[in-house]
Amino acid sequence: MNIYEDYLSWKKENLDFIMNLIHSNSKSIARISHVIAVVDYLSEKQKALGLDLDSDEENIFNVGFDYIYDRILTLKLQFDNNFNKDIVLFNQFEKTLNLLLYINDFQDELLNAEKNVDKDMQKLDELENKVLTSLENKIDVPDGFFVMLDEITREIFERNHLELQLTEEIFYEIALYYNIYTDDDNYELKLGA
Repeated sequence: MNIYEDYLSWKKENLDFIMNLIHSNSKSIARISHVIAVVDYLSEKQKALGLDLDSDEENIFNVGFDYIYDRILTLKLQFDNNFNKDIVLFNQFEKTLNLLLYINDFQDELLNAEKNVDKDMQKLDELENKVLTSLENKIDVPDGFFVMLDEITREIFERNHLELQLTEEIFYEIALYYNIYTDDDNYELKLGA
């Protein structure tokens, strides 16, 4: 099986959960819809042509698939384990779930920085643990947690001279480049055959 077949298989396996998020207007899925749109587009392009994508597109596909795989896994674990697969209850904690996803985004950025950021990562890990505990206890985090994340990340990125490039923002630009997504679109996930 190749990476494109892996994606289609993964998508089929997770389609019910993803569609549940879409149909309930979950903000958690909305924030990664650009990535899904681009990965879907490249998957369909590869399937239609029956050829491998060029190296840039292949890299975009791989990064995007890894990203949505990780974020959907994070959401699904919370949905299954802490919210007993109750989408209404799950969506009541969108603010806290999105904070968790943002923390994961910053952790990914640090891991890819190729610098010694262990002490910095520890601060993000501690905040992540507080958020996870809040979700386990079904308590929404206070807005101050977003301020904490902003302060932690600003300090880390300035001290390490890192430029922040969140995957979801990059994929938004890629989606616009491919003309597959505009600000007015509501992306609808389709099941590729």
